[in-house]
Amino acid sequence: MESTVFAQDSTAFKSVDSNVEGGIGSSNKIIITSFEEDLNRMKLDTILQGDVYLSIMPTQLDTYLTQEWTQGDTLYRHNYSDVAYRLNIKKTGKTLIDTAFTKQDIIAGTDPEFENIARFFGYWLDEYINGNEMVIFGTICQPDTDWCIFFNHRIDINTGEIKFVIPDLEEEKI
Repeated sequence: MESTVFAQDSTAFKSVDSNVEGGIGSSNKIIITSFEEDLNRMKLDTILQGDVYLSIMPTQLDTYLTQEWTQGDTLYRHNYSDVAYRLNIKKTGKTLIDTAFTKQDIIAGTDPEFENIARFFGYWLDEYINGNEMVIFGTICQPDTDWCIFFNHRIDINTGEIKFVIPDLEEEKI
């Protein structure tokens, strides 16, 4: 017997199947919750100082991060959609940067365990410095925890050069 429950914001839904066997341990019931991002609320589209245009557009990917655990005779499975962020910067109508980033672009090879359990959580404008430099702040986190990696993309507005800055990982794991 299966039933589906939708959350108020329609970004998470649960599916319950009481006839499932297997999975982790020997569960009699499985509860699957899928979390979809409201991509419209994460869009950034702005003009800075009249001639610099910034757009950050999230895109849901076809991949998901899954966390599973058992409690009693129930298997719980949370599915989180992976997200990529497209960064577009123009100055006086000329495109300086038009690229997309995934979590693998940021953390590939740093910690394989973390890469498998984390998702690209956020990417937004942090600072605009004297019309010459833009700092984009990003976070990659394990869902429902404080285990995160924070990073910056420092962008030279005159050349379009991106400098990637990631703080010491040990200091950033909360």
